Amino acid sequence: MNTDVNTVKKLLAKYYAGESTIDEERVLRRFFEAADVPAELEADRRVFDVSAQAEAPSWLKEAVVRRIDRKMRRRAFAKRFSAVAAAIAVMLAIAIPALSPRWQQPGTMSPEEVRQQTEMALNILVGTVDKGCKAIGESSRVTVETTSETIESIKNI
Repeated sequence: MNTDVNTVKKLLAKYYAGESTIDEERVLRRFFEAADVPAELEADRRVFDVSAQAEAPSWLKEAVVRRIDRKMRRRAFAKRFSAVAAAIAVMLAIAIPALSPRWQQPGTMSPEEVRQQTEMALNILVGTVDKGCKAIGESSRVTVETTSETIESIKNI
């Protein structure tokens, strides 16, 4: 047996406390699948035997898949919406000052006013692009994490 009894006892404590990882639960399953389990752990072996035989009903599996699909569609929409919103904000930040009548008439703004207006427009542009990039990054991160967790959950059903 590759895993010693003390390690198994520690993993069991985590398992029963609901703090074990999927990998730790795999170690426990492999341990209890072996033929030479100590008598003191026989009750725990039965717990793992029952959980290995239990299968989720088909309606539950279908509900999980539907929920995953719904979340993936929402995240994809949010990602596209964030990108479109950022693009619109960039266009507005560039177009509004350019189309403003004060900017089109020479001599109506001092060089300092032009510098201030340009700086303000660039700050708006940078802030908007930064928000869009952060939203896309967060959306991607959450999508990857959720997909990984969901795949692991489905594997264990």
